[in-house]
Amino acid sequence: MVLLLLLIVFSFTFSSPNLNLNTEEDLYFLLEGSKYSYQEFMSIRPLTLKEVELLGIPIKEEGFGNYWKVLNTISFRIYYSSIDSFLPNSSGIKLKRGTNFYSFADTYLSLGRRFVLYYQFLNDGKRTKVWRGYFKYKFSKYSLEYGKDNLKFDPTEYGIIISNTARPYDLIKLSKDEGDSFRFVLFDAQLKERRKDVSNPRIFGLRMVFKLFKYLEVGGTKVSLYGGEGRPKYKWWEYWQVLTSAR
Repeated sequence: MVLLLLLIVFSFTFSSPNLNLNTEEDLYFLLEGSKYSYQEFMSIRPLTLKEVELLGIPIKEEGFGNYWKVLNTISFRIYYSSIDSFLPNSSGIKLKRGTNFYSFADTYLSLGRRFVLYYQFLNDGKRTKVWRGYFKYKFSKYSLEYGKDNLKFDPTEYGIIISNTARPYDLIKLSKDEGDSFRFVLFDAQLKERRKDVSNPRIFGLRMVFKLFKYLEVGGTKVSLYGGEGRPKYKWWEYWQVLTSAR
């Protein structure tokens, strides 16, 4: 029975290279680096099925191809927290005081080297909802993504400018992921949330990285929060004003 379960888990191990990877920090390191960890305790989570996969023997990677994975990965997580708080670096997972249960499952459709359709579902013990979902199209060294996702800007651990502690949001993103000397990410997103300043704003950002030589990169980032309730809307040809903050 154990061997059968392991085979089922391993059968969902590898994914298309076109998928975005959403890695998580190990909770051991989060607690170790927290000055107040003795006051705000979160239990160390057990290994999820997704993590257990990494402990097995490697099997042949599927890579690019035309296929549909009805169930790509499935994971179960249990947290205990003494306060209401967000779990850092975990795409908007919010912990309530006491025991918290979450399960994730995802599916995707891959069409060769160019197209991926991806969905991730979340169950918090009460209901199941789409947590992340997007399609991604690759052409040459570029990729275009549209859907519900999140990203991190800034070279720091959590991202000072844009953090992936935020839950996935609606966005369109153009990026150059490959190349030795120059890479960039350009995106526009809709934040659907009630805020004290302006509710439901949009966020527009650009990050460019130049690799001068093997051990030195120079990058620049510009992010603008605009639009929302009570604010003017921009036409597509006015986005240069949003990016440059020009009037």
